[in-house]
Amino acid sequence: VRLKAQVLTSGVVHVKETRNFAGKAMEVTKTYVEGTREAKQAAKRDAASAHGGLDSVLMQMEKTRKLNVLDKSKMDWKDVKEGDAAMEEDLEKHKKGKTYLEEQDFLKRAELREYEIERDARLSANVNNRGRL
Repeated sequence: VRLKAQVLTSGVVHVKETRNFAGKAMEVTKTYVEGTREAKQAAKRDAASAHGGLDSVLMQMEKTRKLNVLDKSKMDWKDVKEGDAAMEEDLEKHKKGKTYLEEQDFLKRAELREYEIERDARLSANVNNRGRL
């Protein structure tokens, strides 16, 4: 992994790395929360390359890591969404996925409604049959 730059903004660390994808060098930007293990490792790599010495020689000899298709697709989709704010609003508007709590509320309302319909039918049948004993 070739570490290009590390930028710290309001508790978030942005790390730029160079990775190999289909024979081409791609620049990948990763975002970490400050203080996490990944952020500390990136800071350590950045310090090693800046100070020189044996660590920087080892980093130069290290092969560039490959970027897989899923990560590349995720990066491309993220770039497309960030580039077009109107499309992101439409995606949020038409999002079909509901949260677990919304699904549970819906199921409770449906079950209650079904129970009320059955109860009303049962009560109306009892009123009709009371006089026939």
